[in-house]
Amino acid sequence: MVAKDYVLAHSHRHFSHLMAIFPLGMLNPYDAQDMEVINKSLDYLDKLGTSQWCGYSFAWKGILSARAGRVQDAIQNIKIFSEAFVLPNSFHCNGDQSNKGYSDFKYRPFTLEGNFASGTAVQEMLLQSHNGLIRVFPCIPDNWNDVSFYQLRAEGGFLISAERTAGKTTKVIIQSDMGTQCMVLSPFTNEKMELKFQPGEIKELTPPKN
Repeated sequence: MVAKDYVLAHSHRHFSHLMAIFPLGMLNPYDAQDMEVINKSLDYLDKLGTSQWCGYSFAWKGILSARAGRVQDAIQNIKIFSEAFVLPNSFHCNGDQSNKGYSDFKYRPFTLEGNFASGTAVQEMLLQSHNGLIRVFPCIPDNWNDVSFYQLRAEGGFLISAERTAGKTTKVIIQSDMGTQCMVLSPFTNEKMELKFQPGEIKELTPPKN
């Protein structure tokens, strides 16, 4: 629904009706009822097709899919964006330059939000911190065996760094700017951990020793 009693009846380049998923985070992918709404909404978006999408639409779909934990969908949309809607000079162009039928739009005006959204989609795959819970590597495929990132920003004034080697997370480093507390989903035990910090304090999480 675009609004009460107003159905989204055809493909469209904007997904403003899905802002409750991202960026507002009003729907919680950790809640079963909210997740049902999220999945049905994204499935319906797929049903309408991409004929009237611009490049930034694919990047935005990548973000939504990553937020929902739909790994392959996130990767596919980021891939289409980068291969069909990015010019050799790295500018995002609104129209499909690949002639593969991803969109009916063929034109070449460029807008900045597509590149930013594509980067955000990748970050959502590496780190999520909405709904009061920090999650490291929440939406990465099994074949991403060696992955790392350095000081990505999480909600609450935290900088997060993490490493994954041979398919297993080996280290998570959390730095607090303000000296508050956070809730982290341990990538080692899948349990929630409440951590308290002093301003500027750094904590390192490693796998438990057997």
